[in-house]
Amino acid sequence: MIELKILNSCDHAVIGPYKSLKDVISIGRSFKNDIIIRDKELFPVHFYIKLSKDGLICWNAHEDGDYLSNEKLYKGKKIHLKTDKLKIGTTLFEITDYAMEEREDPDELLKKAYLSTMEKYPHQEEVIDEIENELSHLEDLINN
Repeated sequence: MIELKILNSCDHAVIGPYKSLKDVISIGRSFKNDIIIRDKELFPVHFYIKLSKDGLICWNAHEDGDYLSNEKLYKGKKIHLKTDKLKIGTTLFEITDYAMEEREDPDELLKKAYLSTMEKYPHQEEVIDEIENELSHLEDLINN
């Protein structure tokens, strides 16, 4: 989870809080971005923010690009923490929060969903077995 607060921008529509459950977000003028800012100083895809266990890794999408962080100029990737203020183009934003989300194993999620469904519809397994038997029988007929 990444939380930012856009403090100031020439695009007044984006000012305010922003929260994403994605691990990586992009910022720029293009509609392909997670945060779209109508700012002539920004490239279509201008900036990336990636969640890591150490903080948020931020970088300009263009090799020669730079950005301000707490009023210092940076190039390349840098780890930022809560309360850091970053500026790209005319847009100033603050990192308000971030957290690595615990994610369940997809196999465990499927198993839970299956068991829950079987609990609600106990005869469903019998129907599935009958369908599998019928399909097997049809396969035998086709192959012979």
